[in-house]
Amino acid sequence: MAKRTLLTAGKADPQETVTDAGEYAEMMEEYGIDPTSENRWKGLAKTLAEKLHKNPKGRPFHKSKAYFAFLLSNVEHHRNFKGLNSDKASLEMLYDYRNDLLVGPDRAEYPPTFDSLDRDLKKARELRREGKIAI
Repeated sequence: MAKRTLLTAGKADPQETVTDAGEYAEMMEEYGIDPTSENRWKGLAKTLAEKLHKNPKGRPFHKSKAYFAFLLSNVEHHRNFKGLNSDKASLEMLYDYRNDLLVGPDRAEYPPTFDSLDRDLKKARELRREGKIAI
């Protein structure tokens, strides 16, 4: 693992060399960043962010039409199955007990807030009205 550098007043330790950065230096060279430049860490952070987060719209990747159809169908099915009066009541119950059914098992580690799911449910209804998703 690479040795950590000490920062003094926001500046890197002047004794730091490229070999101290070890694996980071290799990564910087791989992405075409000069490991001895003053802005090397900023350049590496920017390059990695562009590489790992390719989402120009700003919407999380999982919020696709399939996600909205999945959310709406689960909420409506649960409402009908439990005999609830509204989708919001169904959403509240699912959120409290089985929020993995609302976002999918692959995203169960990162449960969204109830308000976020409520907005997504409204968006799903709007998409169904527009004919963009079918359930």
